[in-house]
Amino acid sequence: MLTCRMKPVSHEGRTDDKKYDVIMNHETTIDVTELNFPHKPPKESAALTIAEIKTMPANQKISTLQAAVYNIPPTSNTVNIRGTDWELKTCQVADSTSSMELTLWETYMEAVKTTDVPDI
Repeated sequence: MLTCRMKPVSHEGRTDDKKYDVIMNHETTIDVTELNFPHKPPKESAALTIAEIKTMPANQKISTLQAAVYNIPPTSNTVNIRGTDWELKTCQVADSTSSMELTLWETYMEAVKTTDVPDI
C-alpha cells in the first residue's frame, strides 16, 4: 500500500459542498511511502441459505439470498405506513435447506418471477 505526505499545504473550504481543495505551492514536497503491513481484503458477501437466515435475529440485513420463488399471489395488498399507502405481495421462497415467506414491496413485485421449487 502506498501513502503520500504533502507539506506544506493549505486547504480552502468551498461553500457549494462539504469538500475542500488542497492547495500546494512551489514549496510543497510530496513524499511517497510504501507501508509494509498485511491488510485484509473486504469480505465477499456469500449467499446465505434460508436455514441460516432463520437462525438470525430479526431485522438483520441480508446481502444475498439465492432461492426459488413460488406461490406468488395474483393480487397485491395495500398497507398504510405513516400516512402513505404501500403495495405489497407475500410469496414463498425455498432453497435446498428450507422455505420461508417473503414480502415483496412496490417495485420488487414485478422483478420476482416464479421458478421451480428445489427438493427440501
